[in-house]
Amino acid sequence: QIPDAEPEADLVAAIAEAKAKVADAFDRHRIDEAADGAIGLVRFLNKYIDTRAPWALAKSEDPALGAVMLSILLGLRASEALVRPFIPHAADAMAKQLNLAPLTDYDAIGTPASLPAGTKLNNPEPMFPRLERAKPEPKPAAAPAEKAEKKEKPKRGLPEPAPEVSIDEFFRFDLRVARIIEAERAEGSDKLMKLQVRVGDIQRQIVAGIAKQYAPEDLIGRQVVVVFNLKPAKLMGLDSQGMIMAADGPDGGAILLEPDKEAPEGSRVH
Repeated sequence: QIPDAEPEADLVAAIAEAKAKVADAFDRHRIDEAADGAIGLVRFLNKYIDTRAPWALAKSEDPALGAVMLSILLGLRASEALVRPFIPHAADAMAKQLNLAPLTDYDAIGTPASLPAGTKLNNPEPMFPRLERAKPEPKPAAAPAEKAEKKEKPKRGLPEPAPEVSIDEFFRFDLRVARIIEAERAEGSDKLMKLQVRVGDIQRQIVAGIAKQYAPEDLIGRQVVVVFNLKPAKLMGLDSQGMIMAADGPDGGAILLEPDKEAPEGSRVH
């Protein structure tokens, strides 16, 4: 069961750092960076377990065992919430093993309230098995003509291409045309805007990191592209039921993607 102890400071700091990185990436509409931040916490937790070796602490009856075990469980609970937008099936399995309901309140990530002491854990199963890297085979020596050829370097300032996806993976994203009908700045944030959008006959609230680039009054009536089937999340305590699509501006700010002419609300974007 979950021990009644205090988590170790380095693990708490790692959770806070990952949580901030993921939130900032979502603010800037960088899903790839948000995923990196979430998986980064899983990697840290893996190293933490290797370093603290709870099996050795248990064998020697070290009094630090309770704090280490709680820290590991708190890290798993935070990982469950942070990876949920990207691998929800894995997040659900983690919550089931912890014998807790899915953690969907972003503000609660890393807090004692997210992990009630005394909760009886279910039988553990490996969630993120380690991948052994294959040793690279030696490459044959290049011919003189090949050595002379120089590969074209990518232009500076452009992000590296993301890994390729299949057409089936792409079509898992349900992109729709929506109209912004209400807009206001999120209280306590200089980046976030709280939007009410209409997608056909459905109205949703979406929190977007566009407050530095757009005034609320300039957004009302605009058509935008939204990710319609993104799992709901909480940002700064506000429910967000989707994501507004935007490009990175030259200054790093968001530039909204809009149809070049009026499109039916709720229509699919291909």
